[in-house]
Amino acid sequence: MDVFSGHILFRPKEKLVAVIKLRRDYPKVPPGGWHYQDPSGVVITSSSLDGLLDEISSFRLKNSLPPGRPEYELTLYFVEHFPDFVERTDKPVEEPAKTIEDRLTYFTNRLWRTPPGKLIPLKLATKRIETCMACPHRRDWSSSNDDQDKEIVRKLVILSQGGYRAELGYCAAHKAHAGLLVLIKEPDVRNPPMECWVSRPDSLIDE
Repeated sequence: MDVFSGHILFRPKEKLVAVIKLRRDYPKVPPGGWHYQDPSGVVITSSSLDGLLDEISSFRLKNSLPPGRPEYELTLYFVEHFPDFVERTDKPVEEPAKTIEDRLTYFTNRLWRTPPGKLIPLKLATKRIETCMACPHRRDWSSSNDDQDKEIVRKLVILSQGGYRAELGYCAAHKAHAGLLVLIKEPDVRNPPMECWVSRPDSLIDE
C-alpha cells in the first residue's frame, strides 16, 4: 500500500531511497520524540535529528556492533513510520555496498565477542608472516584518526595480547586483519586458498 504525505508518494516496499532524504528543516518532532529501533533491538533516543544519528553511531561503536550507515537506515525507518519527515531530493541517498571496512570491522568485533582461542607467540609466527607478506591477497591497511579506527586497533592489540602486526595489513581473501590472524593457532576461516598457510596452520608454526 502506498503511503501518501502531502505531495510526496512513497512505496516503502520498493527501493525509492534513491529519491528521498531526511527533512532537517521540518518544524515538528516525531511522535515519541526522536528515536530509532536499532537492528539489535535497542531503541535509541536523542533530542534532535542530528543528535540521533550521532547516538546511533556511538551506540554501535561502544557495543562492538557493525557501524552500518545510520543516515541511510534512519531514512528507511522514517519512510515507514514517519513519512512527513522525509522529502524528495535531487541527490540520491544510495543504498551502500558492503565495503571492506565493514567486513574488517565485522571480523574484529566477532572475535571481540567470541575470543579466538589459543594464540601462538609472535616469535613462532615467522613463517606465517613471511607467507602473508608475499601473498597476492595481502592489502595495505592503515587506521585513520577517527574513533572507529582507534577502537578497532585497540581491540586488535588486546586480542593479540600485544603481538598485533599492523604492517601485515589485511587479507582480501579472508576479509580479516592479517596482523592478528597470523597469531591465532587455529583460525576459524572457511575455504582458504590452497597456497594459504591457513589451510595447513600447524606446518607453518616455527619450532
